[in-house]
Amino acid sequence: MMAACVAAVVLFAAVDAIAAQPARSGVKTPDIESMRYDSALFVKKKDPIFAGMLSWYMPGLGQYYSGEYVKGTVFLVTEYALAIGSILYFMDFDFAAGDGSGFSIRIDAKRTDLGVISTSRKNVFIGLMSLLAVMHLYNISDAVVTARNYNTALDAKRNLLKEKYPGIDLSYDSTRGVFIGFSTRL
Repeated sequence: MMAACVAAVVLFAAVDAIAAQPARSGVKTPDIESMRYDSALFVKKKDPIFAGMLSWYMPGLGQYYSGEYVKGTVFLVTEYALAIGSILYFMDFDFAAGDGSGFSIRIDAKRTDLGVISTSRKNVFIGLMSLLAVMHLYNISDAVVTARNYNTALDAKRNLLKEKYPGIDLSYDSTRGVFIGFSTRL
């Protein structure tokens, strides 16, 4: 019985000495209770190419993917307003009801008195659609840049956490994602 007590005390002293070793060497050990939750540990990086593809599909969707909701909304509203406005400017909608056939809609390009499409109206339409194309290409490139900036900010947050808690090993693996472990640095 006495031998078991002595063995337990020796084992307890050895575990205490091993646990206190990093504190004696000047390395700050992390206190799990005092650590606050930070989403930078668990959030995955954003793929810039995927963000560009999303913005190609729908204006502003790549910015939404990267967390820039206001910028994404501005791109979405601006591009759709430009497209719809230029089409409505160019087209002539003739809503007619009568002749016993019911309600009919005739859509045609606005024409002059001679029956030809107005050159100035056509030029404005082409100019607005060109502006829309340039804006859409800018939207795609901005989505890629926004995703890269998101990744840079996430790396900066993770590096700050590594500096604050040097005993914690924060790593990223493409198959497993982010994993957290404790390292013993002597």
